[in-house]
Formats: sequence, structure tokens, C-alpha cells
Amino acid sequence: MSSDLASFQQHLSSSKRIIALVGAGLSASSGLPTFRGSGGLWRNYDAMDLATPDAFQNDPSLVWQFYSYRRHAALRAKPNKGHYALAELARRRPGQFLTLTQNVDGLSARAQHPQEDLLCLHGDLFTVKCTSFMCSYKQEGVLDDPLTPALKVDDEEYAADPNYKKLNGGVATEDSDALKKSIFGKGPLMEQRDAGYSSGGLTTTDGLTTDGTDGYSSSSSFFFPNGYNAPPTGRKKKTEEVEPSVIEKEKEEEQEQEEQEEQEESKDNNDSHAHAKKKSRKKKFITKDIPIDLLPRCPSCKVGLLRPGVVWFGEALPFNVLQRADDFITADPPVDLILVIGTSGSVWPAAGYVEQVAMRGGKVAVFNIDVDEESSIATDLIKNGGGWAFQGDAAEILPKALEPIIGTLRPHRKY
Repeated sequence: MSSDLASFQQHLSSSKRIIALVGAGLSASSGLPTFRGSGGLWRNYDAMDLATPDAFQNDPSLVWQFYSYRRHAALRAKPNKGHYALAELARRRPGQFLTLTQNVDGLSARAQHPQEDLLCLHGDLFTVKCTSFMCSYKQEGVLDDPLTPALKVDDEEYAADPNYKKLNGGVATEDSDALKKSIFGKGPLMEQRDAGYSSGGLTTTDGLTTDGTDGYSSSSSFFFPNGYNAPPTGRKKKTEEVEPSVIEKEKEEEQEQEEQEEQEESKDNNDSHAHAKKKSRKKKFITKDIPIDLLPRCPSCKVGLLRPGVVWFGEALPFNVLQRADDFITADPPVDLILVIGTSGSVWPAAGYVEQVAMRGGKVAVFNIDVDEESSIATDLIKNGGGWAFQGDAAEILPKALEPIIGTLRPHRKY
């Protein structure tokens, strides 16, 4: 597969229309774990099992704790050079460049990517909407952390999470108002209403249509009787399904940690901090059985639970987003280049976009850590001379590759 940077940049410079498809690999460079990754607070649970309407129905407490952790981590992460490079490309080529992101972390928006040229295929973590069939409440830019006191992420557990240590130093430097302005530019923060609402019947639906345009399907509804605390029937241990090699690796890491602790303890048994340090290192990540009346409640109808504004498995992607993407790809002149960043591009509709661009004469360029990990439409096209593959950290490679258009990114520039 070709990794000739000069020929790529020549094609880039002559391209009239460009589209980028962004996956979790780009945000991984900002310290956020990929959706399918193991390790951290949620290593005992399969993220794919939690990201479904059924999981929310069976155990809204567990699902909200999972998404509260992801929101907390996303707010502490910062956009990397790859995010800024795409944002600059959008500014240099207004109307001629479109970014389709599969990520829900808001980092592309925080890099000041022009909103009119950014489509979020899977929604985002900072939108909430009511699950009641009779309520259409939906609010963007909800940066409250936690959303309710019961969902507060334990600082000690979070600090002990190995993923936390990778988050750009593990601290958030922007205040919530600045973050809100950078992500959405307008709109008030959601007002929390912790009292005054009934804990009575709750009606929700899988994939509720909130405004008639987001493409969610309205399928089945379910009802929680008064005072019902959902049982943890949706809690499925990930260790039952992961590869044996992953389990063995985790066991080896735990054993190494225990041996290291024993060595440190034997060096200084009189150290008053030794026991506390050992206790902190061995702290277990836990989840809580939070009663429904302590979970985020709709401030409009005061009846329905709020849910994250992300697209769960089994739900339709937003119709208006898909329509805009299709319109851009099928318009004339044809798209000359599709950038596949931090993803293999093997999952639909991503694979379909790559194929559509190629069928109209465009080329593909992949920027990913594992280019040869699996066969996909993108890699197959590249092997047949239809593009380029650049293996490595997309956050480092992409800015260099896009220099003919965006110039050199300046570290201290305010975008």
C-alpha cells in the first residue's frame, strides 16, 4: 500500500471537494479510550451491551453511570492536533470540505471546527432528551458534571483509572461556560430540578423521535411502576466474552502490581503511608444501584427520565445528518478525496461513503494506528492503487499531511 506523502499532498492540493470520516482512534490520542477498548472503570462490562435501548430499560442506573463516566472523561480531555488540523482545513475550504465524525466526545467542536461543516453521525454526550413518549424535550450543550449528585464520578476511583492518567495530564483547564461556547456557541445550561417532581409512573420508548427530524424510530414503550428501582438484569460481565489473551494480560498485570506492592511494603514496614498507598492502589472500581428518582429527570414534563443524546445500537442514525452527507457526496463536482481517520472505515455507513467516493473517481487516504489490521473497502482500494495508507498516530501524521492547505499548525494559536 502506498504511503507516499508527496503524491498524496499533490492530489490534496488539486482536490476541489474533500470529505473526512473520523473515528475513535483520533480521540484516543487525546487520552479517551476507544469504545471497544478494555481496561479502566468499565473493563468488567461490555460497552456494546450498555449502549442499547434495552440496557437503559433494564438498568438505567448502570447506563447513566457509564455515560456519566464518559462525559466526565470527555470534559477533561482536550482536542489534539488532528482535531485542529481538520478544523483549519474546514476554514480554508468553506463549503468544499465536510467532516463526518463517529465520535460523541465533542472534541471536534471544541477545536473550533466550523459547525456547518461538521456532522455527528452518532450524536453527542452533551445532548440530553426526554424518554417520555408524550414529551419532546431535547437540550444541547448540557455540560453539568455531574448531571445529578448521585451520578458524581468518584475522584479517587477516577484518579486510579489508568485511562485517566492519559487525559492530557488529567485536568480540565477550561471552565464550563468557555466549554459551552466552544462546543455549541449558544443556549443556557440545563437547569437541574432535584425536587418538586413526582417519582410516579415513567413511560419511555426505544429510540424516541424528539423533533420529527432526527430519524430515531419509535418502537416499543415500557413502563416503570411507582417507586420501581430497575434491577441490574442488564449487567453483563465483559470478561465472559473477551479473548483469553486479554484476560491473561489483565491477570499478569494484577499479579505484577501485587508483587510490586509487597516489595514496597517490605522495604519500609514502618512507613505510615505504606498501608494507605496500598489500599488506594487496590481500590476496586464499583457501580451503584441508584434509585430512579435520583437519575436525571426531564425538567419539562417532570415525568420522563432523560437519556444521553447518542445513537444506541439498534437505533437509526439521524436522518437529517445522513441526508446532508449523501447530498455532499453525490453533488457535482465529485468528491476527489476521502480521509479515513482513526477508523478502519469497515462499518456501514462509513464503508458506503468510501465506496461512493471511489465509484465517482475519488481516492481514499487512511490515517490510523492499525492500517493492516483488517481488510476493508478502504484498504482494498489502496492496495489496488486507489489511495494512500499512513500508519501511526493520526494526531501527529494528519497535520503534516494537510500542510499544503492548512500550513503549519502553531501550538499557541487560538483557533
